Amino acid sequence: MVAKACRRTFDSIVILCIWSIWKERNARVFRNQQVTTASLVQLVVDEALLWDRVGIVIWSDFVIRE
Repeated sequence: MVAKACRRTFDSIVILCIWSIWKERNARVFRNQQVTTASLVQLVVDEALLWDRVGIVIWSDFVIRE
């Protein structure tokens, strides 16, 4: 069983990743622009930090236990 807060954080991370990939796909298809994979990963990390700052994701809730 996964704690509700942990599950919410995990779900938010998945949504953020999919949303970022979708935005990059649109930039490539419609604006003929692209970024490197490393840049895209950094954009996801930066956005995740913003989400944490405004309380959308609470990283302390997302703890991996063995």
